[in-house]
Amino acid sequence: MQILKNKTKISAITFVLVLTFAATFVALPLVSAHDPAWTIHTATFLTVNPDPVGVGQDIFVLFWLHIPTPTAQGAYGDRFEGFTVEITKPDGSKETRGPFTSDPISSAYFLYSPDQVGTYYFQASFPGQTLAGDNPHPTAPSGQESIGDYYEPSSSNLEPLTVQQEPVPGYEGTPLPDPNQYWERPISPLNREWWEISGSWLMDGDPFRTIYSDAKGYQPYSRAPNSAHIVWRRPLSFGGVIGGAYETNQYYTGMSYEQKFEASVIINGVLYYNKYSRYWWAMSAGADYPDARPRGVYAVDLRTGKELWYNDDMAIDFGQIYAYDSPNQHGAIAYLWENNGTIWNAYDPFTGDWIYTLENVSMIPGAGFERGTSLFNFDPSMQRPDGSIITYSLTSKTLTKWNSDAVKGLTLSDYGTDAWQFRPMGKTVDASTGIEWRVDIPEVPGQGIQFISDGVIVATALDTRTAYPYPFVHVGYNATTGERMWIKELTWDVPSYQVRYGPAMDGVYTIFTHKNLTFQGFSVLTGEKLWTSEPLDSGMDVYARNFAAGYADFT
Repeated sequence: MQILKNKTKISAITFVLVLTFAATFVALPLVSAHDPAWTIHTATFLTVNPDPVGVGQDIFVLFWLHIPTPTAQGAYGDRFEGFTVEITKPDGSKETRGPFTSDPISSAYFLYSPDQVGTYYFQASFPGQTLAGDNPHPTAPSGQESIGDYYEPSSSNLEPLTVQQEPVPGYEGTPLPDPNQYWERPISPLNREWWEISGSWLMDGDPFRTIYSDAKGYQPYSRAPNSAHIVWRRPLSFGGVIGGAYETNQYYTGMSYEQKFEASVIINGVLYYNKYSRYWWAMSAGADYPDARPRGVYAVDLRTGKELWYNDDMAIDFGQIYAYDSPNQHGAIAYLWENNGTIWNAYDPFTGDWIYTLENVSMIPGAGFERGTSLFNFDPSMQRPDGSIITYSLTSKTLTKWNSDAVKGLTLSDYGTDAWQFRPMGKTVDASTGIEWRVDIPEVPGQGIQFISDGVIVATALDTRTAYPYPFVHVGYNATTGERMWIKELTWDVPSYQVRYGPAMDGVYTIFTHKNLTFQGFSVLTGEKLWTSEPLDSGMDVYARNFAAGYADFT
């Protein structure tokens, strides 16, 4: 079904109506209660767009009362109910849609696809309603003087729609730039299709599944050159042969454990990286975590190598692009995050300035993330994918879900339309309020989360207390509800330190077997073993620890 270009204009028209009605609502004066109750005339309006339209193409049907619900305050207060829309088709037959309940500004809408050529007519009707005072604001309800007032029925005028056989040309996409064509950021909103080549890199590991993982990820939303070439260089430390009395000895680059470039992030064409490795302080004897952590972050233009800013009073562990959407605010906000155990600091990637702090992040133990416990909310099987940070905590008997989107205190206030405005600037808030649920589960001693993929949490437990070979338990939990979906027990004839987990994608999670250099693939939906790969080529692969998957079909 073709989506029409005019729908962009429809959204703009709707937004203007929302703003207009909201302003009207704010201007309503408070008066004393009505005794007797008032009877209030209403007017119903309706519009359809686009017009004309082709058979089978969607149109947007919007209808509303001339007055917003007096007691409405954001998510609180009454709503006008029972709206219906009668549709008269060109052949004279009629169709009724509804009943609909209005939003806080007394409007509602739906999409409709005409199936006949000719003129359609649309008419919206409001059945009338006595304001009941339902769902009041918990601290300062407004419009209480209107409770008990009766709002009379009304109907809109007949709104015609012309439907033709030929489809009306819809939105014409912008072609992707030629691989040899120069382009830069910011990308024009008109170039919608360019999302395919303009991804970010938000953390070590796979950026579309877990925040931290042994398995390194890849970036499917960017294009690499067909031939490698150096665009610019930026020294990180001394390197190469020392010379002189040191003969062939070389400078230590930190590649054993203190890599200089760990936790690098790319957002909107800007590269961010720490001046020092977090492992310098985490692995140093006597380090007083977290105060001993070296600080300093660089922001560098990814295209030119130019330093944009340097902040010597911050460190970063990962980035985030949070797509906030509410009736009062729409758009994505980028952050750089510093994880100091139970305290997280958010910084502005554009300036390096501190924005806000989450304290009491008790879900996250230690200096970093445990493998597989966290992810950005991009999974299409989850509700409202918005890039919020979701973290799961698993014990032998409980599973807990924490969501950064659920943390209280990050909006302008908790009530009314202020609750639809994301305003965390300058705040320090209690992160424990972001716990969405904690459920009791059948006991599995020693289990730990290994994968979160396709809406399923996969945990494993290797019971080394029993006789060798050890029983190896795999458990699958529903990531939305916490319910256990399946449990499987395998026999694992290798020591526990030789269990290496590969990547997970396409509904399959993998485990690497050292003794024969193969991967085993298991279904995230059932835990059943699906396949065993061909062995890797080199015996040196027995030392492999990091694995990545991309551009492959695991099924």
